Amino acid sequence: MLEVQPPHLFIQNDPFPNAYTYGYTNPFVVVTTGLLKDFDEDELTFILGHELGHFKCGHTLYNTVA
Repeated sequence: MLEVQPPHLFIQNDPFPNAYTYGYTNPFVVVTTGLLKDFDEDELTFILGHELGHFKCGHTLYNTVA
């Protein structure tokens, strides 16, 4: 169990499947409409878990600084 307070979730109008986590002090997750359209519930759960893992491990700091 990740035991994290989930960050805000945003949906980006983009036909290409993608998801990313960004921000450090106020992190957020973005998923595209292409991802929501093309992937089933189990796949989306996996992808959101993957993004929450980035948040939990502090990877958002690295992306923000880069």
